[in-house]
Amino acid sequence: MARIKDTSVEMVKATTDIVTLVEAYTRLRKSGSRYVGLCPFHQEKTPSFGVTPDRGTFKCFGCGEGGDAITFVEKKENVDFVGAIEWLADRFGVQLEYEETSPEQDRLRKRRERLFQLLDRAATFYERYLWESTAGEPVRVDRAVPPRRLRTCLAARSVVEVGAGRADALVDALARA
Repeated sequence: MARIKDTSVEMVKATTDIVTLVEAYTRLRKSGSRYVGLCPFHQEKTPSFGVTPDRGTFKCFGCGEGGDAITFVEKKENVDFVGAIEWLADRFGVQLEYEETSPEQDRLRKRRERLFQLLDRAATFYERYLWESTAGEPVRVDRAVPPRRLRTCLAARSVVEVGAGRADALVDALARA
């Protein structure tokens, strides 16, 4: 399987004009060294979306979305990293170079991706379980974990820290799911 060379990825990053990219989705107006406008990720009436061309980043203070041009394309075009790089290369006229990878490297990459998918599913399950089940009630009351922090807690040694002694019930629930 071919892999995009790192030099090509860096060339795409250097060539991409994030203001031009974002303006294809929403109108921006210059405000100092930044550009501001309505967020293309959610409906709003007051601009809370900003683009900083010097850094090549965007941030919405309404919904919290933020990142660079690659992240923007991933979210708006619903593509993965490779798809975003190819999309940006086509849009800004960058010739991509590919390198071949060995079957062993492909196998390890696919295994790693599968493990991350499984971890994400487990974190999503635990988040829903803690907020929606009666078994999660003591954790919600004892720890008073705000909803926006729960996923972070789950990702960072999750259940043991958040559930303090209630991890067995959560593991059992995951096994039954």
